[in-house]
Amino acid sequence: MIDKNKIEDLVAEAINTLEKKDEVFVGAILVKPNNTIHVFIDSDTSVSIDDCVKVSKYVEKHLDRDEEDFELNVSSFGLDQALIMPRQYIKNIGRSLRFILHSGEDFVAEVKNADENGVEIISIPKSKKEEAVEKSISYSEINKAKVVISFK
Repeated sequence: MIDKNKIEDLVAEAINTLEKKDEVFVGAILVKPNNTIHVFIDSDTSVSIDDCVKVSKYVEKHLDRDEEDFELNVSSFGLDQALIMPRQYIKNIGRSLRFILHSGEDFVAEVKNADENGVEIISIPKSKKEEAVEKSISYSEINKAKVVISFK
């Protein structure tokens, strides 16, 4: 099985070759037992297809198929995926997220601020009878948070 640490190192090196290397970061890397490698990259601005291709070519160039066969997939971090790191919450300040907390609480709120410790949010009421509530949530309280896609 291909070593995940090796893939992490190669992806980091590949990102350093990109023009916007300070904006692009790793969202997640999965290496399955059958040597299927999934690399998800994200950015403070946007991830282009060209960015994904460059990372893919760099990683593939530094792996030896004669030594171990593999399948490599490099893509941007999709809107349908849960946020996993503070940098992604910071990127989404001003957007609505659906939060599911470890306590079981499930709600939609707008991210007002975010830092390395947690997020400040204002809840979006489900009805006219409810009032918006502002509060801070630490990342350790969050089970899952996803961007709410709006077509308004």
